[in-house]
Amino acid sequence: MKKLVFFQALLIAVVMLVSCSSTSSDFINAYEEATEELETATSNEDCDKIHDKLMHRLYEITQSDENWEEALADEDVKNAYEAWYEALKKATTDNYYMFMVHCTPKSAIEYCENMR
Repeated sequence: MKKLVFFQALLIAVVMLVSCSSTSSDFINAYEEATEELETATSNEDCDKIHDKLMHRLYEITQSDENWEEALADEDVKNAYEAWYEALKKATTDNYYMFMVHCTPKSAIEYCENMR
């Protein structure tokens, strides 16, 4: 009986770990793709479009996994966000980035749900 309970607990832990890492990867990919797109941005308007696209992508990720917040503890997600933010600062002119909503999953939820 103890072996069965242990196996079930192990199985649940593995499923949660795989789920979290998948969501972490989704967040990382979203930030990395947006960071790459910023390298070709030639105006604040381009940055706005990339920003909006990222916000919608983050929103979709949060909607596909109810435990998405667990993925935010991943150091690689934090690093991907920081790289995105630094690229945004460099891509915009006249400190335009300071007036943009931060591209975090929580902000993306508010942003996208307010646009409905």
